[in-house]
Amino acid sequence: MKSFIEIKELIKKADYRIHLLLISLISILIVYFAFLNMMNRGKYAYNVGDISQSDIVLSFDIIDVDATEIERIKAESKVTSIMYIDHSLEKKALSDLEILFKNMYDLKEDYGENPKTLESIFVKLQENNQYGLSEQQLEMLISAKTDDLKHLESYSHSKIKRMMSQGITGETIGKVKNEIEAEFESILDMENAYKSLGAIISQKLLFVNMFVDEEATEERMQFERSKVKAIVIKEGTILIGRNEVVTENTYKMMEDNGLLKARNLYERLPFVGVGIVIIISFAIMAFYLSIFHKSAVVVIRKIYLVYIIFFMVFLSSGAIYSISKFLVPVAILSMLVGIIENSRMAIVFNLFLSLFIGLLTGGDISSLMLMVIGGTVGGITISKANSRGSIFLAGVMVAIVNATVILGLGLYQAVPFEQLLVNVFYGMGNGLLCSIITVGSLPLWEFGFKVMTPIKLLELSNPNHTLLKKILVEAPGTYHHSIIVGNLSEAAAHDIGGDSLLARVGSYYHDLGKVERAHFFKENQYTSDNPHDRLVPRVSADIIKQHTSKGVELAKKNKLPSEIIDFIREHHGTTVIRYFYSKALDSAKDKTSVSIESYTYDGPRPSSKEIAIVMLADSIEAAVRTIQDPQKGSIEAMVKKIVEDKLLSGQLNDSDLTLSDLEIIQNTFVKILLGIYHERVEYPDLEKEEE
Repeated sequence: MKSFIEIKELIKKADYRIHLLLISLISILIVYFAFLNMMNRGKYAYNVGDISQSDIVLSFDIIDVDATEIERIKAESKVTSIMYIDHSLEKKALSDLEILFKNMYDLKEDYGENPKTLESIFVKLQENNQYGLSEQQLEMLISAKTDDLKHLESYSHSKIKRMMSQGITGETIGKVKNEIEAEFESILDMENAYKSLGAIISQKLLFVNMFVDEEATEERMQFERSKVKAIVIKEGTILIGRNEVVTENTYKMMEDNGLLKARNLYERLPFVGVGIVIIISFAIMAFYLSIFHKSAVVVIRKIYLVYIIFFMVFLSSGAIYSISKFLVPVAILSMLVGIIENSRMAIVFNLFLSLFIGLLTGGDISSLMLMVIGGTVGGITISKANSRGSIFLAGVMVAIVNATVILGLGLYQAVPFEQLLVNVFYGMGNGLLCSIITVGSLPLWEFGFKVMTPIKLLELSNPNHTLLKKILVEAPGTYHHSIIVGNLSEAAAHDIGGDSLLARVGSYYHDLGKVERAHFFKENQYTSDNPHDRLVPRVSADIIKQHTSKGVELAKKNKLPSEIIDFIREHHGTTVIRYFYSKALDSAKDKTSVSIESYTYDGPRPSSKEIAIVMLADSIEAAVRTIQDPQKGSIEAMVKKIVEDKLLSGQLNDSDLTLSDLEIIQNTFVKILLGIYHERVEYPDLEKEEE
């Protein structure tokens, strides 16, 4: 038990960077194991021949790849090859025929005009005999009459042209040659010798000119494959029964459909990739918080709260997504973070949450866009929320934007009208659900994590609040003073871009400790009797100093938020109670015996702009009240003097106030104080006038 308490105290004292690192590591593990569970869901570690330990019931439809492939191969086999004819080969065959007979005509002409020996003619023919004609066939061509040759050429030309224009394949060329021979034999007006010669010449000139169009045939086969629908084994089917053997076929189906767990390094690479993305994402979020929201990170419970809300939405998204992808209430995070901290942090966290949920649920672009846009709208519209009703209105705005985005995406994706209406309904329900959950859960976050929200501040500013009524009854002067300080602080905080509501409420409670001994403070003394006149300066200073510590005790007892307690503790910083310190010096024989620390507030100095503004407003309001004739010049001089005094004494060093802020604050204070202490008209005495 003791060690646990020691660890708890160590965690409390730890630097905010350690907390940020710790919660980032926890976040990485939570998100990674969520992805791990999703990626391994419905997967099994079996091999061929293993005995199934339980029924393997399909949680989704799977495809019987082997059976589907068999059907597709059957469809492919029915496709006949698509052929094409190369007409250039036909032209070549007819050109070769023409060249053959031209040579023959030329030789006949030479033979007739300039007789040569038969041997010389044979030599000339052999040089141009690329068709392998025999000497007997060559001799027949030479001895034939020109008219017979032309007749033979004409028949050969018509036969070759007709056959090749129809297309000749490697399988049909033998049949075509036989047809050529038969057709020549059927010619009536040609001698048998020439018929045989014509058939031989035509057969030698025929080419295969019809080929398979591989590309077109492959396209047709793929088309026929695509027409075959995949053979699906439906969800809920028992793929392998308990105590059944895992066969090669069932193992193959499990492997093809991703039902087997990773077994080697290559199959585990997706897990490594997811881990890298998650680590980088949370590292970016941590750096973003430490750079742009350091003041929020320092309040450790706020960061833990933000991450808890983050994971509540993230871990519940899977179940809600199964109902509808448009119902995932991501805007809950952005709305709550927008109320607890600010819109900028809300939008950034919403972006990362949307990306994680998008990946976890399959990366659907339409749902991802809806989550990003809807969550962003929620974070922006909630920034001005200061009541339960305004939170609900922010949810209505999210609902309207969701419906509009879904409608636009549905029209773009040509979603059927009936389904589109259902999607729009879910989108609107999403926004309303977010507002309901935000309103309902907000008190739990406020109480459980003691966080400050605008709604909580408004509740604390209610004059009927127990502590405010206590101040009013027991220290009415202090109450009046606090109201004026609140007005000054609220206006100044607003003008420099601070949290004006926080400044006002902090002002109401900053002097809470004065109720313990109200009559020891000047604003609550209504007679000339001053109890400090009967006390030594040291005791008076202690009583004055204790109003901060007493106020902190009372605030903690009544469970005021820590942000308000900081106003009570820090609004005097480490300033010196000069009146009693000077009085002690005047009455002391040995001035070195008077320690200034005994007359100095315990601090710490203001840690925020709002507390620093309250410190200035507190001192200025009390000081201006002592001015005999509060004119503009005297008020300006007093305001400037007090601001400079606080600045030079280092009381504002930790508040992040700039010189420009201080200039604006002074001007605001002067304007409001002039309104409070303006010159009044002296009304005439009616009774004297009547007399």
